[in-house]
Amino acid sequence: MKSKEMLEEDTGGISGSIWPGVVVILAGLALLGMNLLNLEVHTVPWPLYIIIPGVLLLIPAVQLGPDEPTERATILARIGAVLAMIGLVTAFVEVVDHYESWAYAWTLIPIASIVGRMYANRFNPDHSIHQAGPRWIRILLMAFVGLAIFFEMVVFSGHGRWWPILLVAAGVYLLLNPRR
Repeated sequence: MKSKEMLEEDTGGISGSIWPGVVVILAGLALLGMNLLNLEVHTVPWPLYIIIPGVLLLIPAVQLGPDEPTERATILARIGAVLAMIGLVTAFVEVVDHYESWAYAWTLIPIASIVGRMYANRFNPDHSIHQAGPRWIRILLMAFVGLAIFFEMVVFSGHGRWWPILLVAAGVYLLLNPRR
């Protein structure tokens, strides 16, 4: 196990505890630059105000080593992944102007939380998240696709005349082919 001095040498003398200060200084310099260049803050696409803090919260998990405790990094990684996903979905919804898609896009948020937790615990292959996580991700992705099909084809486009027939046919199929 490396000592703190050796870790600081490996990172060029920057310890993990000064990163918040570095981030605040960089944010201040960015705002100062925007003021000097007369750039308006509102010209920045607003989903970036959600994505950037999410990505910044992922930094402790990225810097995590194999022998370091993961509790704090896991919490920050989960929150950061969720914020980044909310920002990305919001940006996509803004671009395509289809706000109704939030009716099923919410299923991507727990996926982000699971992925954040899996990433923060990447050096611990015996952690339970590595067994349960992929299964939950598949379930949530299937829910996303199923809800997307349902909402886009049935709810948002109105009830077509063929949907009742297809639903009855699907029910008959399920009755005749039960899973064991």
